[in-house]
Amino acid sequence: MKQLAILAIICLAASPLQADEVQPWKLSVDANLTFTQNNYSDNWAGGEAGTLAWVFNSNSLAEKQLSTKLFNKNT
Repeated sequence: MKQLAILAIICLAASPLQADEVQPWKLSVDANLTFTQNNYSDNWAGGEAGTLAWVFNSNSLAEKQLSTKLFNKNT
């Protein structure tokens, strides 16, 4: 098992050297911020409380072709 782990580390370390050309990481980020407000008028029979809500959402991606057989993609 130890020999297999060492072999895997060696193969992964040497894989960028096997690529024809070095390609940069492809990065993308999609982020948004949303604000919502809720308020009730005086003619409503309940309490006069309203709400405020903030929501932040982010989707990120980093990907790179490390060698002809190895592709790395992180989301």
